[in-house]
Amino acid sequence: MNETRASMKVLIDTLATKCIISRKFYEAHPELKNHPHYKLQARPIQVANGHKITTKQTVKLNIMISGHYFEVIAYILDIMDTMDLVIGAKGLMEIEGEVNF
Repeated sequence: MNETRASMKVLIDTLATKCIISRKFYEAHPELKNHPHYKLQARPIQVANGHKITTKQTVKLNIMISGHYFEVIAYILDIMDTMDLVIGAKGLMEIEGEVNF
């Protein structure tokens, strides 16, 4: 398993359909380039503010939450500086997350 021991600012967004990793965070951690990547046809992803950002690449991440490892596939995008990773609804299912209000 490829490991990057870095803390991330994570947003669980139940309205998002995708997982997104900040390009800034990705570039700041060159060891992430050793993780499996998947090339895509240029694909526009609509973000929370309604803008569409085109991406051609995803990265497979193994994230640890409360001592448990989970695998998510995240699109690499230029997103807000306040978040490093957005976990959308599909990712929430993958990490077996539960939202309690």
